[in-house]
Amino acid sequence: MNLLLMTLFMFYKLLNTYKKRYYYYNRFLLERYLHNYNFNRIKNIVDVTNFYRDRKHFINFKKEKDYLNEYFK
Repeated sequence: MNLLLMTLFMFYKLLNTYKKRYYYYNRFLLERYLHNYNFNRIKNIVDVTNFYRDRKHFINFKKEKDYLNEYFK
């Protein structure tokens, strides 16, 4: 019985997290937009969906801050 309840709870949390994945990602982008972080590693990407943590990004040779300004305005 205990195993069944734990399995159902974990399945519920997994489904709930999957439904909210876009909100989590937008929150991540908003945090990058609002705070001024200094990262040592630089990554060139093509699309916003390829953002990584702990890296500074250039999107099609544009700075990350410039791109996020356009994204949120």
